[in-house]
Amino acid sequence: MIRITIEINDEKIEEFKLGFLKVYPVPFSIDMDTGEPRYLMTENEWIVHWTKQQIKDAYARGKTKIAKENMSVGIDEGVILS
Repeated sequence: MIRITIEINDEKIEEFKLGFLKVYPVPFSIDMDTGEPRYLMTENEWIVHWTKQQIKDAYARGKTKIAKENMSVGIDEGVILS
């Protein structure tokens, strides 16, 4: 099994989150009672979730690309006679 670990120094984590969350903010829904945002996960949970999803998406895109490269259409030149 492969284990992928990303380390960010404690003194740099707030700087990292500042940039990351500006581009990829934590998903939220609006509380119907208060009208306030209700975040679906913590900032750290979101960063882990987003990272895993990117890896899964890259894998799926790669598998799709491989399938397209290996696909054979099978043209029959005799379909049209003249």
